[in-house]
Amino acid sequence: MRPLRSLTALALAVAAALPFTATPASAAPPPWSYIHNSSFSSVGIGVVYETSDGGAIYDAILPVNRRTDRHLGWAQAEGYYIGPGYCADSYYQIGGVEHRYDVRVWGQLETPRIAATTDTDGVARWVVVAYSCIR
Repeated sequence: MRPLRSLTALALAVAAALPFTATPASAAPPPWSYIHNSSFSSVGIGVVYETSDGGAIYDAILPVNRRTDRHLGWAQAEGYYIGPGYCADSYYQIGGVEHRYDVRVWGQLETPRIAATTDTDGVARWVVVAYSCIR
């Protein structure tokens, strides 16, 4: 019978000789909907993961030129919030073309994932441009 110490050493030697290969991470599923805080925005915006959860006015702050799916890892984004003194123009994209949806003078706005605002691949792509309303 071999001593335990030599079996452990043998196991470590075998493990060290094996090539190190990381298993590829499975790709994240595409989002259902996302919000992109445009590079033309002058401020971060509050973003809402789910509007019907009865929670806070917004769930996270989305910095300028960031998307909720990439920056926050969200599969969906159902709205955004603009604070007092700020306005926002929102657009949805279909086939790479932006369509104006709403102009918001502070407050919360839903970004619905409905047939009219959803692209042919089933993803609702929203762009928000936030700016100061104070002149």
